[in-house]
Amino acid sequence: MNTLPEIRERMVQLLGHADKLSFINARLVLRTGISLTLDAHCSPEEVTRVKGALQDMGYVLDAPAR
Repeated sequence: MNTLPEIRERMVQLLGHADKLSFINARLVLRTGISLTLDAHCSPEEVTRVKGALQDMGYVLDAPAR
């Protein structure tokens, strides 16, 4: 996963529904200043920050979906 849309898609798979992403996204914005809901192009460093913040919150992106 190298783009925000890919990460967003994976998070929706993990959460089971897109509506559940809003709370996680708010926490992510507070931690990184980056929103998963925007289709902005981010640098590889910013994508790494997003993935690290999600992992710190307990969301492992390579875990099997529920």
